[in-house]
Amino acid sequence: MTESDLSKCISTLKETSIDNHDGKNIKYLTQSTLGVIDFDDVKNDYIRNLAISRPPSSNDALFKDESTDEYYFVELRQVASTQSKMLN
Repeated sequence: MTESDLSKCISTLKETSIDNHDGKNIKYLTQSTLGVIDFDDVKNDYIRNLAISRPPSSNDALFKDESTDEYYFVELRQVASTQSKMLN
């Protein structure tokens, strides 16, 4: 995958945090507009031409800290409301 391929996967943390598992109630796990690479898109692009019966899991996003030139994988999880109150 080239840098040009990755540029097609640029998104926001909000968009990569979408939770629509039930198909009707779309929720975002964060409202952050931080720029990230949608790693599900990277995975899907990578496996597109492979004969895979069950696609692998992937993290939600890849974030590059421009100030340190370090990369971070991001995985967002839904938590129960009682746990959410503890985290806020």
